[in-house]
Amino acid sequence: MQERHKPRSTAANMLYLVRCTGKFLPSLLVWTATAAAVQTAIPVLEMILPKIILSELSSGGTWQRLAAVTAGVSLSLILLIALEKLCERCVYDRKLQMGSFHLHRIANKTLETDYENRESERFRTLQQECCRMCQGNESELRNVYYSWIGLLSGIAGFFAYSAVLAQLHPVLLVFLILTALAGSFTGRAPVKWLDAHSAERARYNRQLGYVDLAAEDPRAAKDILLYRMGALLRKRYGENMEKIAGWYRRYGRVVLRSSIADSSLSLLREGVAYAYLIVLALRGAIGAGDFVLYFAAISGFSAWMRAIVTHLTALRRTSLMTDKYRAFLDIPERFRRAGGISTAEMQSCPRTFQLTDVRYRYAGAPSDAAAGISLRIEAGEHIGIVGLNGVGKTTLVKLLCGLIDPTEGEIRYGNAAVAAYNRLEYYALFSAVFQQYSLLPIPLCEIVAASEQYDLQKVRLCLERAGLWEKAASLPDGVHTLYDRTIHENGVAFSGGEVQKLLLARALYRDAPVLLLDEPTAALDPISERELYESYHAITHGKTAVFISHRLASTRFCDRILLIEDGRIAEEGSHEELMRLGGRYAALYETQAAYYREGGKEEKP
Repeated sequence: MQERHKPRSTAANMLYLVRCTGKFLPSLLVWTATAAAVQTAIPVLEMILPKIILSELSSGGTWQRLAAVTAGVSLSLILLIALEKLCERCVYDRKLQMGSFHLHRIANKTLETDYENRESERFRTLQQECCRMCQGNESELRNVYYSWIGLLSGIAGFFAYSAVLAQLHPVLLVFLILTALAGSFTGRAPVKWLDAHSAERARYNRQLGYVDLAAEDPRAAKDILLYRMGALLRKRYGENMEKIAGWYRRYGRVVLRSSIADSSLSLLREGVAYAYLIVLALRGAIGAGDFVLYFAAISGFSAWMRAIVTHLTALRRTSLMTDKYRAFLDIPERFRRAGGISTAEMQSCPRTFQLTDVRYRYAGAPSDAAAGISLRIEAGEHIGIVGLNGVGKTTLVKLLCGLIDPTEGEIRYGNAAVAAYNRLEYYALFSAVFQQYSLLPIPLCEIVAASEQYDLQKVRLCLERAGLWEKAASLPDGVHTLYDRTIHENGVAFSGGEVQKLLLARALYRDAPVLLLDEPTAALDPISERELYESYHAITHGKTAVFISHRLASTRFCDRILLIEDGRIAEEGSHEELMRLGGRYAALYETQAAYYREGGKEEKP
């Protein structure tokens, strides 16, 4: 996740978006091209109509011929204007669909990417920026079609008007082109500034988003009220709003300077051209019809050139966003998702884990979170992993279940290295309950089954074994009751202990050969945690189970206990063996036991 790619050119990024559109919604390209052609034809007809009328009047043509020509051109304009409105509607509807297409790709990448990517700040920052550039009517990836229309019509109009002005004087045409090109360079400054400062804006937006989430989170409401954190949140919000406002003020100054330079060049360009045209008219070198035609051509030529510059600038800005979008989608995936060793025959019974000198270091960390762990876990063995907070217990669990791969060393499950398995199938070998759990606002039966398709009898059995069936059955809609009152007015809210039982039922329903418990009961009192762990222990007989806790008494029933310190296995053995050893485990156990005595008073160690 630390790789950085070389920025792609605007042309390469635009071609990429064309390919995406052609693959998903080719009709949008057709309507875009049609809109560009129509937007070119309308000004050209409007430019030549006055010349036609004046030429007919000055040549002494009949009024019938004048009326017919005028009516023909006017009818063409009416039809083109109607077609332009139709194009606008069709492009608008389809650009929304393309926005959804890009958001779908971003969502898929986010949901299916390697876990290591999800932990990366760069990944999260790119994901947020990508979502922003696809959402809303003013988002870059949706509005790129308007820029294409403007650029294509600008180029077509440039050639059409150049053909007219070349008849006036080639040198004048060259002058107009050169001053317009000079203006294009002034328009690059805002894009360069955006490229250099976009990360700063993203940081401010991310901080604002955090404050918004904290203010909306019902779980934080108690702390906010009791500790009067509202004033602090408002202060942080105000500070970040001021930073963002300052960012836009600086950007506005860059845009203003660019606009002043461009306006000055436009004044010079059109002033010289109009002066030359007036001199020709006063000398009688051109008639009234030609004067009107060239006057409109000069004005229109400047407008076309401004359109080209404006839309090129917009496309450069869109290219910067597209580059980030492509960089996000191109973030490499290390795990096998196609091919690899299948685990289909391993679902019925567990296999042995073998860790050999396993090391893992998080990106940017000064030391290893797992520092040379060698370990064998027998099939069906119940292992307790204990230690203080932050010593590497969770990292070890992530390594076992394949959420992350070792920086060094090897992990084998059965007869093959974990890296050789199809990773999605490998995940199916685990029923896991984490401290940071995720329960969707869906019916309880779907939560237990982790799917919209479920066996109702199996759901009931798992809830009974988890001790939550009576509660679920007493609800108005039984197991079909929606979870979470935050989303659903008629939803159910569970206590901490009930949530743990629901998570247990979900783990039981999966019936995987390996169970991982990563301190899911940390919010419970020590007695409740121990009782719940012992329930897991009894229910998972015959399966491999790994119980993680910083409370040593909760895992004393395990076949073997590993004490982790500084990413290493400091001690291992059964509870009785470790207590007889009288080492670090025994000292920590006695210290904690002094505080956690059932029915007794707190004692100092």
